[in-house]
Amino acid sequence: FIHHSCALQFYEARGDWADVACPTCGQPYDESISIRLGWHGKAQCEALYGPDSVEVAEVLVSLGNAYGAQSNAEQQLDLLQQAVSIYKDRLGEEHPEVAKALIGLGFAHGVLGDAALQLQLLEQALAIFELTFGPNAV
Repeated sequence: FIHHSCALQFYEARGDWADVACPTCGQPYDESISIRLGWHGKAQCEALYGPDSVEVAEVLVSLGNAYGAQSNAEQQLDLLQQAVSIYKDRLGEEHPEVAKALIGLGFAHGVLGDAALQLQLLEQALAIFELTFGPNAV
């Protein structure tokens, strides 16, 4: 158990808006706390860096993962689609951050019953990782 106000104070003091993990054990907070912190962090990043910044995309991925852990694949899908779009625009189509977000996006599509699209997205992510790190690194 953790007080939301205590988590929020630490989260603000740290200023690492995409990190919604407990500073003591390193595990992600309970999904409801992670989600509340993530929306706060998204607002902070938008104010500091702009709505289409890489920093916002990082928070969107954290938020998407929290919603996925809460079995809310629709919200996860929406957030990760936004993150992928920002990453592609800011970092390029073949950046590893795009691949990481595509993995989460693929899992969300799988949960929603679209296995074909899940496979396609996971294959895209694999291709990016192999291009970046080599075929034997993955």
